[in-house]
Amino acid sequence: MKATQHVRMFAWLVLHNKILTNDNWARCGLTPDPSYIVRGHARETIDHMLRECPHTKALFFSVGNLGCGMGEC
Repeated sequence: MKATQHVRMFAWLVLHNKILTNDNWARCGLTPDPSYIVRGHARETIDHMLRECPHTKALFFSVGNLGCGMGEC
């Protein structure tokens, strides 16, 4: 599968749990609170960021529908 370098790097960071979420910052001792301060969730994790967050879901839905105006739906 062809992907740009940015996409491959992001995928590598996700797979190796290296995205700087509050959960990872707390593990490194860089913040005392691993919670997601914007929405008050228990923990800001990669799983939350990519699968559970309503903002991410809305973004993925809108990106997934980009081709709809071109008869690809």
